[in-house]
Amino acid sequence: MDVRTGRFGTVMQQERERGSEKKKRRILPYLLAFIGVISSLVWFIFVSRYWSVTTLDIQGLQQIERGEAEGAVYDLLDHGSWRPWDRRNIFFVNKEKLENDLRDRLLAESVTVDKSYPNVLRLIIQERQRSVILMTDSRTMQVDLHGVSTGDLSASSTQWVHDVLAGKSFADVQHPPIILVGSVDTATSDAHIADPEAIRRWINAYHTLIASQWHFKTFTVDRVTSRTLKIAVQGGFDVMMDIQMPLGPQIETFNKFLQAKPKDAVIREYINVTVPGRVSFK
Repeated sequence: MDVRTGRFGTVMQQERERGSEKKKRRILPYLLAFIGVISSLVWFIFVSRYWSVTTLDIQGLQQIERGEAEGAVYDLLDHGSWRPWDRRNIFFVNKEKLENDLRDRLLAESVTVDKSYPNVLRLIIQERQRSVILMTDSRTMQVDLHGVSTGDLSASSTQWVHDVLAGKSFADVQHPPIILVGSVDTATSDAHIADPEAIRRWINAYHTLIASQWHFKTFTVDRVTSRTLKIAVQGGFDVMMDIQMPLGPQIETFNKFLQAKPKDAVIREYINVTVPGRVSFK
């Protein structure tokens, strides 16, 4: 090998290495700046509270108190799926899930949620009836969502109850459910009649059945704590359901039974669908 050629190659290699080092030194500040920008952006979006929901614009409230609605929103946000950043971050609010959860929590007919950046949620709440009409052997009264009797019915509500019992009207979303029950303690107008959870189940069942296009009149329970609900449907018989279990499978069982029911099968008293997939009738 020619010594001069070897030396020249070594010099060229050294020059290339020096050039590479200079290039790296030139790129490094830009790379650090880029990392800094990304880090700042991540901090701004995920860590800073700038995008945290702090304001709720709620429309449509009538019976629901504003404090109850606001409390439900923040509670659902704060107890949602775990994430390493602020749970109230507006970027990660699941509108559809929040709408569904609020509808169930507030017993609303519908809830619409819209985001207004950087930190406002706008809600439109369409309310539904938040009480029931409870009929005992001795008295008919209105009972609110807390299970407390608010007194006797108004004249218009009394007339509607008479129409339903006479078969002139069926349940609708404009009126509360009518619950027929045995004797309960109603010594005072503000007496606690039923557990609030029972009231919520009755109201949810009422609207679920209406949404399923059922034509029915009243609910009957042996006691306010009973889990078996008897629904007086069009046709003159009752449908028995388990109020503490999901109603969807029970409704599906009932519908399939009617479709497959033999023509000579006569239902005089009830159809029991408390166990999905199994039917008994009399």
